[in-house]
Amino acid sequence: MTLIHLVSEQTMQNVLPAMALLPKRLVFIASQVSKNSIPNEKNALKLAGISAEFIEEILPSDFPSWQETHNAIIKNLPADSPCVINLTGGTKLMSIGAWSAATEHKVPAFYCHTRTKSWLSAGTATLPDMSDMASLVNRLSLKILMAAHGKDESAWKSKPVTEKLQKFGRSAGILHTQYHQQLGAWLAELRKQVRGEDGKIPDKGQLKTMLLKPLPRAQSEPVEQLLDAACAANLIRSDLSGSFFLNATKRSEVESIANLIEGTWLELVLYNHLLTDPKYADLHWSVEPAIHQREDYGETDIVAVDTDKFSLAIFSCKSSLAHVNPLEHLASLRDRADRLGGKFATACLFLFQTKNADQANTIRQYGRQLNVKILLAGELYPTNEASPASLSTQPIPP
Repeated sequence: MTLIHLVSEQTMQNVLPAMALLPKRLVFIASQVSKNSIPNEKNALKLAGISAEFIEEILPSDFPSWQETHNAIIKNLPADSPCVINLTGGTKLMSIGAWSAATEHKVPAFYCHTRTKSWLSAGTATLPDMSDMASLVNRLSLKILMAAHGKDESAWKSKPVTEKLQKFGRSAGILHTQYHQQLGAWLAELRKQVRGEDGKIPDKGQLKTMLLKPLPRAQSEPVEQLLDAACAANLIRSDLSGSFFLNATKRSEVESIANLIEGTWLELVLYNHLLTDPKYADLHWSVEPAIHQREDYGETDIVAVDTDKFSLAIFSCKSSLAHVNPLEHLASLRDRADRLGGKFATACLFLFQTKNADQANTIRQYGRQLNVKILLAGELYPTNEASPASLSTQPIPP
């Protein structure tokens, strides 16, 4: 079978039909503007297991007329084998040209409608059997979606989330829900010891001296529980006297462990929640470029497959908005989602707490304006003593 499709920035609307039809021959009809998307589509298709002969038909103009597209389609129709035309991509004029060619030659044509997860026949001929679109989500991966938007699998990396880290995230989330203020005082001491007055982790000799110094003593049971959870996750270690030390030797290890204890635990809270939500799949934590100089985005807290929209889902986590300009952060998050997954990517800001109900309402309003979902930690769990609840209006400790 031959599948002919129109190239545009709507890459997944071309990848999904190829996954459903498994063509042996695939023709890319592209303009001078959209031709640069072809390598991205090819990479995504190969990762999706599509083994086909790829044929490129590059039209000479930036915005081809319907007649140019019509002629290009006819030129690439196979003489003696089935063919299907995907009308989804390209410009409106290109879609009209493709429909005209399909009508003239009685070739099946369709529109890929991801919102309703359906293949909409153009009425030019009977469509062949196609895999149900909803079932294709089980074959999607973050690598496929990233590749479809120009991020080759070798160009980015992520950190593994072990079972021990998941458990630490659950414990830290519950403890912070109930004893955030008490933990905050101890964390301030930890931050001062590890990072010093200038907020920077020391180098070389000073680093060794700092690592030999026990962590601040726990002055309350919640801090003891947090230390026990960190110890169980191998983030810290204890000696016979009951003192705790960072389980690290390198500066990068110190920074990673300190970040987890001080605030990155919130990312693990969200990660654990998303694992239970069927809307998201193939979660990756701490996604960043393999080589920073070559990419236009930085470390991203969590990136996943949005199974409802067949798109990327980008998540940013913040304990509060105390040191953040909300509007600027949301705009930056929306921009990052666009860079990673195109305009169809979803973006979400996960907040542990806001100052009050007014601030929560304001941030939601900003989110609606910038197409960023706002998720408050209190919305993740039912209200009970052991689970985070009603955090959206919990006062931020001074």
